[in-house]
Amino acid sequence: MATYKIKEGQTLFDVALQLYGDVSAVYELVRLNPTTIPHILATNLAGQTITYEEQLNDVATRYKTTGDIITTRYPETITVGAFTWSVAWSPPFTPAPTT
Repeated sequence: MATYKIKEGQTLFDVALQLYGDVSAVYELVRLNPTTIPHILATNLAGQTITYEEQLNDVATRYKTTGDIITTRYPETITVGAFTWSVAWSPPFTPAPTT
């Protein structure tokens, strides 16, 4: 067994793909972490440490070796260097006019 700390912006499905290489592994994550993850639609999991069984498949190994993190939830704030933007403050997207 190994442990993993869920990152900001990660859904449980992101974590399953990251650690197991397959989103259907959400059921395995719930089974292994019943107090932390009560069901597959659990939210606000950022910062929680969970246990999982390490996988030796191409997808899981790639994410582990590259350090890439799968996140599909839009973050509340975006920080780049010394600058932070809030999605609540940003003006709405306005497409350029077409001619």
